[in-house]
Amino acid sequence: MARGLAGRRIGWWAAPLALLLAGCTTTASPTPSASSASATTTLGPTESASPTGSTTDPSATVTTGTASGTPTAPPSPVALPTAFVPVNQVIKDPDLGHEVKVNRIVRALPWPDGYAASAAAYELVGVEMTWTPGVTYTAALRQVDFSLVTGSQFPNRPDPLIDPLLSAAAWPLLPATLPNGQSATGWLVFKVDPKDATTMRLDYTRPASRVTDTGQTFAKTVFSAPVVGAAPVPSTPTG
Repeated sequence: MARGLAGRRIGWWAAPLALLLAGCTTTASPTPSASSASATTTLGPTESASPTGSTTDPSATVTTGTASGTPTAPPSPVALPTAFVPVNQVIKDPDLGHEVKVNRIVRALPWPDGYAASAAAYELVGVEMTWTPGVTYTAALRQVDFSLVTGSQFPNRPDPLIDPLLSAAAWPLLPATLPNGQSATGWLVFKVDPKDATTMRLDYTRPASRVTDTGQTFAKTVFSAPVVGAAPVPSTPTG
């Protein structure tokens, strides 16, 4: 890739106002929503970006963090599942260079006390992923852009409800936002409707993006990987 492309700034905006983000710091909202993935990004130079053409070694730069939002469930002595389902799927964004490895999932994570109604209808599903943002542009990977699709009416978004429980058990959690030039392996927990879904797909919605110095644009695109009983789904531009 030509030297002039390194660290180009891409903008994420929500029409009609443009929001220029320096150094690729796109902060996810505390409570992910179905509309949050439609934002448009602005990518720019950042000191943390690797030189053009370099690669990031996930094993060398593993960064973990807590999920976005303020968890409402304190740690408790609830037994966590010990059976995991391997997935071994990879999502790649050829435009921005992001790579998401879907390593494995765990189903039927425990609900805290006081959530009997939710536990009867929904399932807490953990997905372990390795995130490696691309280095050509200052675009981050964000929790808010991920969902599990089961055929329910609305996307199943990440939920930080039991993050304190997982942290207390030494389960690494993915950060709310991971800048380029870094890599992280950890868990993201989704509140899934319906409970015991027979098919499940992980969607990563890449926001519409614009390179600020050239005006080049990338359409909002959904990249998918099957995680439970579903065939692979090709990436789909949505706007």
